[in-house]
Formats: sequence, C-alpha cells, structure tokens
Amino acid sequence: GVYFSLIVGRLRAEEQDVLVDCPRVERVVQRIPRVRPPQGFALSQAREEARKVRLLHTMLK
Repeated sequence: GVYFSLIVGRLRAEEQDVLVDCPRVERVVQRIPRVRPPQGFALSQAREEARKVRLLHTMLK
C-alpha cells in the first residue's frame, strides 16, 4: 500500500481532472458533399440490417 501511495501516485483518474467552467465552442463551417444513397451490395446490407433491427424491436415489445 505504501509503494502505491508514494511511487505510483494517484489510482483514480478523476482526482486530478481539470474541469473548465466555460468551454470554448468554435463554429465550423464545412461544405458536405452530396450524400448518395446506398446502391448494390451496400443497399442489400442496409436492408438486411434494417430487417434485423425491426425483428429485434418486435421481440422487445
């Protein structure tokens, strides 16, 4: 116990955390290129994933 208290120091990460009272928020203006819907194999994967999600939601109801 003495080794850990003297050599290793803090065991909890939150002990020396510094919290900011007023965080600085910068506005980012970025042009997003046109988003294309999935086609081909990605479309079939998206459909399969949506089917699984719907099945899971019906099971949880």
